[in-house]
Amino acid sequence: MGPRAAANRIALAQQIKAKLSERKRSAINAQRALDQAPSVIRQPVLKKETKPKPVPPTPLPFATSTFGGHVEHLLPKFVPTPAQRSVPAFTRPGRSNTGTLTARKPKKKPSETSISRRKVKVRLPTDSLTALHLTHQWDISYGGIDELRSILGFRRTPGTPFPNTVLVAVDTECERSGLVNNVVEIGVTTLRVRDVAGVPPGLHLCNWMRHMSHFHIVVDVTRKPIARMSGSLFGRSRLLSTPDARDALRAILLSCGTDAQQAGQQDSPPEVMLVGQSIISDILSLARPSFRFDIHDPLTAGVHFTRLFDTVALAARASHLGARFPSKRLGPLVRSLGVHPQYHNQLKNELTVIGTHNASNDAAYTMMALLLFAVRWGEIVNEAVLEPGDGGGKPRETVKGLKQQYWRKGLKVLLGSMGAVVLAGAGLSFVRRLPMTDNDSVADEEGGY
Repeated sequence: MGPRAAANRIALAQQIKAKLSERKRSAINAQRALDQAPSVIRQPVLKKETKPKPVPPTPLPFATSTFGGHVEHLLPKFVPTPAQRSVPAFTRPGRSNTGTLTARKPKKKPSETSISRRKVKVRLPTDSLTALHLTHQWDISYGGIDELRSILGFRRTPGTPFPNTVLVAVDTECERSGLVNNVVEIGVTTLRVRDVAGVPPGLHLCNWMRHMSHFHIVVDVTRKPIARMSGSLFGRSRLLSTPDARDALRAILLSCGTDAQQAGQQDSPPEVMLVGQSIISDILSLARPSFRFDIHDPLTAGVHFTRLFDTVALAARASHLGARFPSKRLGPLVRSLGVHPQYHNQLKNELTVIGTHNASNDAAYTMMALLLFAVRWGEIVNEAVLEPGDGGGKPRETVKGLKQQYWRKGLKVLLGSMGAVVLAGAGLSFVRRLPMTDNDSVADEEGGY
């Protein structure tokens, strides 16, 4: 910094100091011009205004003695009721006593709704049903094997008409998108009992399967609609939005109660029964907030279901009586019961059927499993032959034999893999032990290997 710059800065500082002193002098002169009265000096120049506190209204006397306690809804909110007067007031410990608090009410235990089953009760909390928008009261119960066989005519006395009953099998498939579990597939299979009245079921239910009706609905929220529509083996697939899917499902269920009243069947409305594989999970899936369809509500579904038939419950009952199944999953269960061989899955080592995890196929397989339980209940419980042979020398498959065949195939695969490893190791050790020829020794000396 040169001398000229330093002199300029000193002059600028002196000018700023002179301005500040002038402002200070003018402020002092302005204060001397104020009135020096005691009333001005003792009070501050600026005073914070405070609003007056509102006076609480005077509570009215409670009129229970005059009107008999029938005017509580007409009194203001600040008038305490006799129930509020009976609750003792207390102060919260450990904090400043700023006011009194009323005692907390004890928590109520969540009420439960029970669905009766043979020696089993399924208990569902009412709060979860309300959260899942199930509006109808759960007064439905599970049907047993005796009731199923009597409906299908196996215990019918000669001369009595067949019951006007419709069996409806429902299955759903879901996909998770973030935190929302969306219903992406709905499969429905229906069977009117009067259509198969007097008709023998035939081998693998061939005579009854032609009277079944299959429906497949794919919701457009799925990530793979083409694969889901092409995977259906029974019903014609339709790709619909969520509101249209609800309307289509309601129309299908409504037709079960109206189409059965044909010529000569105008006596009474049909009795519709719901069928499923773990049917409670499908009912709750349809009632999720993403779909909002209460299938047990007649106003929503258009039909009133009188019974629930669950193939898992029937399999558990059969196992309790001595039957043995490879698994209670739908694929191995329906194959062990004797479904047609064209649906057998020959590509996998496990005993299952093709096309599982498709709503239309699962609904059809569920209906087949229910009918096979009714047709072959005695054979299943007594561990008799379930899949008859084709007469060509093929060994017959029993429930016990299917399970043994499953383990036999697994053991063969394990032993085959172990044998391949042993042979590979033996071959390698044999090659290493071979004596070297003259050509090999010359190549080693020249560095060729």
